Amino acid sequence: MNSVRNYDHKKTNMKQTVEKKSKNTHTTELKNSDRDLPARKNKSSHSGEFLNGMNIDVVNKENKKVGTLALPAGVFSVKWNPELVHQIVTAHLANKRNTIAHTKTRGEVAGGGKKPWRQKHTGRARHGSTRSPIWSGGGITHGPRNDRDFSKKTNKKMRQAALFSTLSKKFTDKQLIVVDNFDFGSAKTKEYAAFLKYFFKKQASALVVVAKEKKNAFLGARNIPGVLVISVSSLNAYECVAHKFIFIEKDAVLHVKKSEE
Repeated sequence: MNSVRNYDHKKTNMKQTVEKKSKNTHTTELKNSDRDLPARKNKSSHSGEFLNGMNIDVVNKENKKVGTLALPAGVFSVKWNPELVHQIVTAHLANKRNTIAHTKTRGEVAGGGKKPWRQKHTGRARHGSTRSPIWSGGGITHGPRNDRDFSKKTNKKMRQAALFSTLSKKFTDKQLIVVDNFDFGSAKTKEYAAFLKYFFKKQASALVVVAKEKKNAFLGARNIPGVLVISVSSLNAYECVAHKFIFIEKDAVLHVKKSEE
């Protein structure tokens, strides 16, 4: 009898819960139908990409202001993330590492196939090969090997976030300079060194980012210590951290977001 009562009690509880759910769904449907939902934002629209206060002066080769440029907020107003930048820089250096040092084990050293002396009755310690690690000229135990892999995997979004965080840090520290054009028409180092004197009294570390690959810019600035010229497609967080100041062409600013895509 108790089991029958418990069954009837559970059955009534299930009916009550079903009725409550049906009432709730009905009321929510009425609310949604009466309420005017806001229009969904179009992903292709660029409203809000450029924020107020994100303007920067555009200068010419003589450090004279020639205009202003609105910077994309998604690139130059990102919160500084030192942990992520450290991780990306460490992985970048590890991926550039080239394993040159290599030692041979006892199996790779030539010779040693003959037993030096017989096993017993010589008064000396027993040995089977002259290429044992305890012998001079033998193999090396636990030495460096050129087959070791130091590379570290990083995701594309992590590299992009680290780059944007570094560029935002340079912008807030006033170490970002936008130049209208970085083409001098020749590859003379003297012209590029004169260009830097308009901005710095002493020799400074600078990264020059051009919109497209310019042969004259690469050749003219490669002999200047502390100066590196790269295209915007090769821009990364490591080069931004390794140089104190960043010169970027006006046309290259809008292509920074596509550099890691």
